[in-house]
Amino acid sequence: MLRKPRKNFRRSGDPVAAPAPTPVAAPAPTPASAPTPAPASQPEPEPVPGPSGLQSSKNIVAAARKPVSDYAACSGNVTDIYEFQKLLVNGSFGTIYMAKHGWMKVAIKSGPRPASHSYLVVPDHPEPLYREVAMMVKLCRSPVCPYVIQMYEWFDGGDTLSMVMEYPHPCMSLKEFIDIENGLTANITRLILRQLVNAVLHCISRGVFHNDINLRNILVNIDLIPKIKLMDFSSARLVDKDGYDSRTYDGDFHFQPPEAMRDGKYYPVPTNVWFLGIILATMLTGHLPFRLVKDIFIRPLRRLGSITGRCEDLISKCLERNPEDRLTLEEIIQHRWMNFLHP
Repeated sequence: MLRKPRKNFRRSGDPVAAPAPTPVAAPAPTPASAPTPAPASQPEPEPVPGPSGLQSSKNIVAAARKPVSDYAACSGNVTDIYEFQKLLVNGSFGTIYMAKHGWMKVAIKSGPRPASHSYLVVPDHPEPLYREVAMMVKLCRSPVCPYVIQMYEWFDGGDTLSMVMEYPHPCMSLKEFIDIENGLTANITRLILRQLVNAVLHCISRGVFHNDINLRNILVNIDLIPKIKLMDFSSARLVDKDGYDSRTYDGDFHFQPPEAMRDGKYYPVPTNVWFLGIILATMLTGHLPFRLVKDIFIRPLRRLGSITGRCEDLISKCLERNPEDRLTLEEIIQHRWMNFLHP
C-alpha cells in the first residue's frame, strides 16, 4: 500500500450532475443616461469568466496560456460557465470534476468553504485567501513553471469554493505509469526526476512547501516524451526555515522523513529531497525502498535490483537518515548519474 486511504474515497467514469449553483443577487439598477450611438459594426462577444480571469469566450485559448491575472474570486456561478461532464475523484476534501468551456477541458475542484484558520494573507491581495488558492496564486505568477499544475481561476460560492485547474490529457498518475511499465528505464527516470526537481525548486522559490509529494500527486502526460505536473497543494505550507511540528504532517506516511518521526520536527528542503529519493528508487524498481516505516530506522535500503554505482549513490544520499547529510536540490541536478547516458 502506497498511501493511507481517505474516507469515502471513490472514483467514477460516469457522467454526473454538477453542484447546485449558488444564487447571485442581481445588480442594482443604475440611473438612465443618454444613449451613445454605436458604430455600425459586429458587436464584441459578451465578456464571461474564463480561464485566467474575465475573458471573452473567443479569447479563451489565449487566456489559458496566461498565468492567473486576477486573484479575486470570479463573480457568478461556476456552473453557468463550465459544463460538468465527469466525476474524477470524490473524497473527504471535496470533489474533482472534468468540465468543459467550449472545447477546452479543465479540472474543477469543489468543496465546502474552509474554516477561517485555513486562510492566508498573500502580498498584493486585499483579503486573506483560502490556503490552497493562496499557494496556487503564488505559484502561478509569471514566470510559471511547466511542471506545476496551473490554476486558471476560482469561484467563491458562499458555502462552496471551486478552483478551475489545468487538465492535462491524456495523462495518468506516476503510480499508474510505474505499475503499467513495471518500473521505468534509467533514461525515462532521469527525465522525470529532472522535471520534478525543477518543479520543487520553483515551489521553494515562491515560498511554497508542497508537504505531500508522492506518486499519486504527480501526473504524467503519456506522450512520446513524458512530461510531469506536480499537483494537489491542499497540504502545502509556507516555507519556514525553522521547520514544522511533526504533528502537523498530513502527507503520505510512507513518504514521511525519519526526522519527523524521531525528532518531532521536519524541514522543507531536506524533506523534499527525502520525497525525491523515495520516488527515484520506486521509479526504477517498481516498489518502495522501505517495506515498513520502521525499516527506515532499523534496516538498510532494500536491494535495488540491478541498480549499482552512480544511481545507488544518488539514492542513498537522498535517503540519509540525518537531514543535514542529504543532498540539496541543486546537488541532485548536478549529480553524475543525472548527467550520464546509462545506469
